[in-house]
Amino acid sequence: MKQLFRLTRNRIITLAALMIALTAYHYWPQQVAEADKNQDLVPEIVMGEVVNDVADDADQRLIDMAENDPIALIEHCLDNVTQYHDYTLTFVKQERIKGKLRDAQKISVKHRTAPFSVGMVWEENAPKGDRVLYVDGARENQMLIRPTKEFHRFLVGEQVLRDPNSKEVMEGTLKPITIFGFKNSLESLLDTYELARDRGELVTGFEGVGTFDGREVLILTRELPEREEYDGHHTTIYIDKEYLVPVMVEARDWSDEANLVARYVFTNIKFNMDLTEADFVPGAFDMSEP
Repeated sequence: MKQLFRLTRNRIITLAALMIALTAYHYWPQQVAEADKNQDLVPEIVMGEVVNDVADDADQRLIDMAENDPIALIEHCLDNVTQYHDYTLTFVKQERIKGKLRDAQKISVKHRTAPFSVGMVWEENAPKGDRVLYVDGARENQMLIRPTKEFHRFLVGEQVLRDPNSKEVMEGTLKPITIFGFKNSLESLLDTYELARDRGELVTGFEGVGTFDGREVLILTRELPEREEYDGHHTTIYIDKEYLVPVMVEARDWSDEANLVARYVFTNIKFNMDLTEADFVPGAFDMSEP
């Protein structure tokens, strides 16, 4: 860092120009025009092809729960997910933030449940940070982030620390990294199902058994009235029939169901990879301690 801020005449000129350019440029969120949204990462894999074959009694039990008691199905999934102590996957997310639909981002992820650890490397459409590492209890519970742009690294350093729930971070995402993971996703789904059920507002549907990224899934739907506590009006949830985890969750708006609120897609999932502390150090993500 000392070498970085050893100012020469040329560097002073460069810094001045950069500071002028950055005055209207907020550090974390990425603002992109609606017309420029990249849809190529998602559309071909979100449509399940409905099939009707039922392999065995266990499959029939899952289908019965999906059709008649989706809350029981999610509770069953939560019981099952405890066997997964770590996993790697490809994560595609697309979110509407402050009325603007952001680009679909493709991210390579490592996750360990204890201690809660998440490492992310953006493969396509990185926002202002292209690598993120969070380990519960480390770095005063802050995320380690590598700025995507080289001139950002020139200004602030090769990596920075940010609170996962800080205003500047949350302006660029709908969900903090601290609630990433299948267990947290299932708990969030269950909370919403139960809240809507208790209010008498829950409308559920089952579209059958389909295929998603070459795997069989249970296709659930859910419709909710417009309330601040609910993520969207119409939600589609794909539950992997073998893994019993949500591999796609898509929420659409109340004003127009064509308006996507958020879509989260999980593919290339590999469970129980025996990830260790060494897999969640800065060096494993081409970063170092700030």
